[in-house]
Amino acid sequence: MAAWLAHRINNPLGAISGNSQLLARRLQQDIGDPEALKSYLRHIEAIQSQIERCAGITSEALSFTRPREPELRKLDVRDVVAEAVELVQYARPDSRITLAADDKRRLPSVKADREWLARTVFELLSNAVEASCGGPVSVEVERVGSHRGRARVRVRVIDSGPGIPANVLPRVFDPFFSTREKARGLGLTLSLEMMQRMGGSLIVEKSDRSGSVFTIEIPVWK
Repeated sequence: MAAWLAHRINNPLGAISGNSQLLARRLQQDIGDPEALKSYLRHIEAIQSQIERCAGITSEALSFTRPREPELRKLDVRDVVAEAVELVQYARPDSRITLAADDKRRLPSVKADREWLARTVFELLSNAVEASCGGPVSVEVERVGSHRGRARVRVRVIDSGPGIPANVLPRVFDPFFSTREKARGLGLTLSLEMMQRMGGSLIVEKSDRSGSVFTIEIPVWK
């Protein structure tokens, strides 16, 4: 049903997007008043923004219903995490993220899908920056003891926000659940699924008035 709805919704979205772009070009040709033109184009930008939001919802719905198989490879976790930090800082220049990682000689390579791992860390960092409202966010990367006979690497994302309310905490990984108006409610759901399908884990380690800690663990490469 989700796949069918995504397909049926994406077609009219494409038509709306195309027509709004044509309208913007036509207005630029026909409107001589710069202030009036600016006002019209601002409304068209708002339309495009909501189109992109809807397209993102259908894309995530498809990812949720038709997940691909993970491409498990030997990865350096520090590189992937550093890349995610850089992307978040680019998207949110006001973010204050610090990265602390074990020495490279102590930190083993992991067995994971690079895109999935990067997406998960990016999602956790984005949420942490949002929750911190300009406050500090830290990321810790370390080797931890074996789980079921296999060593793992742990990534902890620590925010300085107000914490997650007790009545919300049990639902943070539920699909389509979010307390933020513009959020789609699939980010953490997909992140949890991706980590589990790679043989890893994702949990809320702590959440109180001093902030929240989301933790992922990834098996090392043998």
